[in-house]
Amino acid sequence: MILKFPHQTNYSQILLQPQHPRRILSQEYQTIIEQIKANDPTLKTLNLSDQEIANNHLEPLIIALQNNNTLKTLVLQNVQITTLGIVALITY
Repeated sequence: MILKFPHQTNYSQILLQPQHPRRILSQEYQTIIEQIKANDPTLKTLNLSDQEIANNHLEPLIIALQNNNTLKTLVLQNVQITTLGIVALITY
């Protein structure tokens, strides 16, 4: 799933290398959430593909996105998010 936000220009990218067994360390995820909350201007694209992210991981991300206006693209391919999680993300 790729979510694109309006006004896409000059992306900086954060790519998370899959950890064995493809898990984001909680501190790493929290750091990303803090960057989103802070409207970090270097964070234009966030690729969380191939990570063990499920619906129960989405609440902090959704809260962080509510006031963010710098993230333009969020990539969530090969994750464990259901349709309900997708709806929650796109309707934040």
